[in-house]
Amino acid sequence: MKKRRIFSFLVVLGLFCTMLLSCGLSTEELAKQVQESVIETYRARDIIIPWEPVEELKLVKKSKTEYAGLMKIGSGIFGKRLSIDVIFDGDTFQWTAEER
Repeated sequence: MKKRRIFSFLVVLGLFCTMLLSCGLSTEELAKQVQESVIETYRARDIIIPWEPVEELKLVKKSKTEYAGLMKIGSGIFGKRLSIDVIFDGDTFQWTAEER
């Protein structure tokens, strides 16, 4: 009977840990949300037009809450290469972009 309780406790603990770990965004999901935010911001400021091509943003984790990546918007001589820095606290993110 004691073994059964211990086993049940371990199963519940394992499920709880799995649930906690799966609640956060993956780096790929975060990159997608940041990319959408960057595009939306640049279009609102008339820096890029809706049909300009955008290269997918790939983020690399620098620390527990910091990420960095590169993103290209536009094409040809009008294209811009952006260096993107992101701070993500697990719920919200803040990004800054610098032209390279």
